[in-house]
Amino acid sequence: MADDAFTDALYARGLHVPFLHAESVDSTNAWAERELAQGRHTPFVLLADTQNAGVGQRGHQFDSPAGTGMYCTYVLSATPEQMMLLMPAAGVAASRACAIVSGTTPRLKWVNDLLVGRNKISGILAWIRQDRAGHPVAVLGWGLNLALPANRPLVANQPVAGLWAVAPNPDPRPALLANFLTELTTLLDTPVTIMPAYRRLAAGIGWRVHIDDGQRQLDGTLAGFADNGNAIVKTSTGTVTVAHGTLRYEQL
Repeated sequence: MADDAFTDALYARGLHVPFLHAESVDSTNAWAERELAQGRHTPFVLLADTQNAGVGQRGHQFDSPAGTGMYCTYVLSATPEQMMLLMPAAGVAASRACAIVSGTTPRLKWVNDLLVGRNKISGILAWIRQDRAGHPVAVLGWGLNLALPANRPLVANQPVAGLWAVAPNPDPRPALLANFLTELTTLLDTPVTIMPAYRRLAAGIGWRVHIDDGQRQLDGTLAGFADNGNAIVKTSTGTVTVAHGTLRYEQL
């Protein structure tokens, strides 16, 4: 697809953000790191048609075939409060963008997945990095299955699906990207709205869950989410909050 379709969609929403497009990269987040190291100023957005080393949460592989997915990274400066709430804000923005473009509203699985039914369609990955001046910036990657590849299964550690049964024509990625950035900007401009919106879209509140945060294994009931985005889990020994980790629903 011509890059004009993406820039036109961004400009139509008042998003005058530099846009770079590649047919194939290792990962868009790694590409973003290289752009920062070379002195590119924030904000900017990168999109690739395929990734050959896509990365998910905690180093998991994110399979990124051409023609059936959207793989992008948005690099932005943000306040400390915005940085703290970036992941839930991105989840809400991604769900809203999907709903606007496809009519399907994905639910949010803490901390970084979008679900349709019980199947993962999308993952979000945020890194905090520094620009060449030493200022902190957010590197926010979004990978979305538009549809499942017809010729091979996706490599994944949980059940997966696509936003559509078949990738639509015309290409929905310009509209998805523009709506995602529009919704994200609106949320970050009003941080007090982020967690209420996240809770409305969250999947699994009241369910039995297992969480691995890299230091401990927790089993309990997902009770909700704190105002800073942490998960609240009721265990047999009391209520705990968890800032990050991998969550598994015991019902799945």
